[in-house]
Amino acid sequence: MIGLLPAVLAAGLAWAQGSSIDVELQRPSFGAATITGLDHPLGEHRRLVLGAAGFYLRDPLVLLVDEHETGAVIAQRHTTVFGAAYDVSPRVQLRGAVPVSWQWGSEEDPLAADGVGMSDPSIGLRVTTMARGPWSTALRAEALLPLGARDRYLGEGRPRSSLGLLAALDGDRLGLHADLGAMLRSPVETDSDLVLGHEATAGLALRYATWPGRQDLYLANVTRWPLMPAPGALVSSELLVGTRLSPSQRVDLDLGVGRGLTPGYGTTEFRGWLGLRVAWSGVGAPNPEPGLDLVWTEPSAPPPELAPVVEPIQWQDGQLAQVNKARIEIREPIQFEVDTARILPASKPTLLAVAQILEATPQILQVIIEGHASAEGEFAYNYELSNMRARSILRSLVEAGVHPRRLSCRGMGEVAPVVLGDDEVSLAANRRVLFLIAEQLDPLDPLPPAPPPMVPWNLAAPAAEEAE
Repeated sequence: MIGLLPAVLAAGLAWAQGSSIDVELQRPSFGAATITGLDHPLGEHRRLVLGAAGFYLRDPLVLLVDEHETGAVIAQRHTTVFGAAYDVSPRVQLRGAVPVSWQWGSEEDPLAADGVGMSDPSIGLRVTTMARGPWSTALRAEALLPLGARDRYLGEGRPRSSLGLLAALDGDRLGLHADLGAMLRSPVETDSDLVLGHEATAGLALRYATWPGRQDLYLANVTRWPLMPAPGALVSSELLVGTRLSPSQRVDLDLGVGRGLTPGYGTTEFRGWLGLRVAWSGVGAPNPEPGLDLVWTEPSAPPPELAPVVEPIQWQDGQLAQVNKARIEIREPIQFEVDTARILPASKPTLLAVAQILEATPQILQVIIEGHASAEGEFAYNYELSNMRARSILRSLVEAGVHPRRLSCRGMGEVAPVVLGDDEVSLAANRRVLFLIAEQLDPLDPLPPAPPPMVPWNLAAPAAEEAE
């Protein structure tokens, strides 16, 4: 078992001189699409997430003398991390976390640090740099403030910073997440052979949606290793297995277990955790003024007769949407959580591509967002769900910068199937969203005056300036 336990290579940790180390290996984040211990590049618009995660750790720090275990410095620890994340926009997120720990059962009296204490809190920023199809990337940065209990292996005497690159490949069922970064710190020296300096960090996770939008299973690994040779600093690595449950579109539960793979400090003989996140959308946005409605349920102009598409659509690499006759065609269907109007992160790049087309094509005066459902369940329920999903897409396009006067939406329920049949392939084909161009100018026609600017969720036009 020694190979699975972390190592302190001598007994003289100089607390009297202010030396301290933070041994924690797994640092949870609280974004809407994250899993415990691993971040995700994508966010949403004005979404606030509050959460807490409780961890039980066994033997996260033991004493080795001549490569033989003599006893546990930290035998058992329980840590609760309280955190928050706020998506200022789909691309920018602010976050913070405060961990509090209780540890007991130390077997090394000279080094024992049993009791309760706060670890170093963190504040951070994540910026999405690319969202194209199932691929997304982001940059993150966190600062760890030296406010923790330095006499309990919970904090360090100087500020630290953590920088990283996030990447994700999200499919209908499978997803791959990666977080590659570095922990930057001033050297932490002790009277022993243990010296801490800059470290590289890596997190990798494979996710499988057993019930898309409701339950995910994941297998993950978190690792850190010294960037420069340092006495006593060994590679720390743990294997994690967990699940994320989403009983509603606002609540996520995470639970799982882990075990150390290498003898670096902070790895455990056993780790278990349970986390809770609660999310609210639209936080911080002004309410619409009385009498104004974001959503037009009826288009201002009837859609033209749609000519059948004879030739198959030709897609270029990385292209997610294109104008095709009287439609804006999308390469992949919009995905929603089961029985809700919440758009899954994998479909956000597609909606951004539609918004970019409208921004670049002012000749398109109005688009009807048309939601369709499959013939499952009650007729009235299917109609309402398709209507809610069409409205949700309209809201996302307005958040992306499309003027609401150019958009209408309506739900069609199950009345216009494209494929007849009750097998899953036919049902899936009928669950779709269309972007119909209801009004469009010829390329040589003069453009109408631009509509007055409007801020999303406050659709009152700005007051006209008084004539001089």
